[in-house]
Amino acid sequence: MIEGIAGGAARLLGRFYPERQIIIRSRGEVNLVTLGRKSQIGLTVVALSMLGWLTYASLGIYLQLNIIADKDVHISRMVGANDRLNADMRAVETKYRKITDNLEYNQKLLGDVLRQRASLDRVRTELLRELGQTQKQRDLALNKSQALQSRLSNLETSLRRTLDQSDNLQSNLSHITSQLASTESEREIVRRERQALALNLDEMRQNVLGLKMDQRNLRSNLDSSANRLAKTLSDREKVRQERSTLASNLDAMRDNLTGLRKARKDLHQDLQSSEQMVARLTDQRDTAISTHRNLNQRIAGLEDRLEQLHLSQRTLVGNINDRTDANISELESVVKITGLNLNKLLKRVEKKQSAVGGPLLAADNDNQTIGELGLLENRLSRWSALNAVLERLPITPPVDSFSISSRYGKRRDPFTKRKAFHGGVDLAGVRRTRVRATSPGVVTYVGWKGPYGRMVEVSHGLGLRTRYGHLQKILVKRGQKVVFRQKIGLMGSSGRSTGSHVHYEVLFDRKPLDPMKFLKAGKYVFKG
Repeated sequence: MIEGIAGGAARLLGRFYPERQIIIRSRGEVNLVTLGRKSQIGLTVVALSMLGWLTYASLGIYLQLNIIADKDVHISRMVGANDRLNADMRAVETKYRKITDNLEYNQKLLGDVLRQRASLDRVRTELLRELGQTQKQRDLALNKSQALQSRLSNLETSLRRTLDQSDNLQSNLSHITSQLASTESEREIVRRERQALALNLDEMRQNVLGLKMDQRNLRSNLDSSANRLAKTLSDREKVRQERSTLASNLDAMRDNLTGLRKARKDLHQDLQSSEQMVARLTDQRDTAISTHRNLNQRIAGLEDRLEQLHLSQRTLVGNINDRTDANISELESVVKITGLNLNKLLKRVEKKQSAVGGPLLAADNDNQTIGELGLLENRLSRWSALNAVLERLPITPPVDSFSISSRYGKRRDPFTKRKAFHGGVDLAGVRRTRVRATSPGVVTYVGWKGPYGRMVEVSHGLGLRTRYGHLQKILVKRGQKVVFRQKIGLMGSSGRSTGSHVHYEVLFDRKPLDPMKFLKAGKYVFKG
């Protein structure tokens, strides 16, 4: 047996590493270098070792570059914060200098104002003295001006009276002149109108005489025409009455003829309908007899089939009870794996029962079947409630590809190197890996949250919440509804972190639980 295996290995090595010769030609001479099997295996081992060393070195350099990049980002943030602080300090110093300069300028202005106020007081006293003298001179001038004003007013009054009288005379003269001109023109117009009226009056008299002659002739013609019209109307009325009498007689004859035809037709139709009714009743009697026989046979068959249905229904109810019990046990075991309080969750489920159906059985016929159906309904209600709980459980990982870098519970803190409690699990992976919601729910928090960095918190109902920390980018908003496996962010290293990973927490009534138990329950659910 061992010799066969060794022979097979030797044949395999001989197939992959046959003896090879390398031809080297130099200065017209040809030399052959023979490579045996051991030499080829040695070269292969050396090549693989170098390739592995290059891979390890590249990976180490890549990780060091990532760490250096993170530190550079942190340093750039600190430098930016320092620059902003220096800019704020310079702005404060500038404001302080401006305030000091303003205070000095205001003090200078206050001194100038005080000096100007003293000089203004002196000028004011001199002006008051000059004002007293000016008031005395003004009183004398006012007395003289009042006397002159009274004389001037008297002269103006007499001048107005003279001007008013001249204006009245002028207006009266112009009015009389205009009346005289209008009277002469009106006289000429009246004279011409009188001549035209005289001519028109003669013509109207002649026209009136002609109209009277025409009126007499017209009256005579109208009288003769009226007589002829009256005679014609009387003749027409007699003819109309005769025509109406003949038309009424003809209509009565037509109505009688139509009634006779209709009565004959109705009698014929009644006779046909009576014959059809007799034939129809005969057919219905024969059909009822045959239908009665068929119904008796079908009733017997249906009674046998109903008995078979009762038996199959009892079997089906028993099978459904067994399958429901198995499903309930599986769902309860999934919830127990997570460490949650099952009864507490079931009380919080809003929908207690799901829709169930089946044939309606009377209580007097099959009390045992009704009892089984009631028991089945209770089991289906519990199964529906467990399904509602399972829909809300976060039992899938938030990332597709990861490695666990830190578990839930007490651990050595990577920064302080002391024992500390870790409320979640760290899932390490490639930067910008998609982070997905592990169960449907509503986003309750997005943004920067202290050591978590950029964090998203999702409420799944029933008191369950999940947190996703140290994200590089957030892809959802607060209050947004998310579905199962929806993208909510990208993996990063924000906040208190040493590398690219997502800090994943599961909370029940705001108390942290071990997420690995939920992931274990998810593997149990999706094992098929």
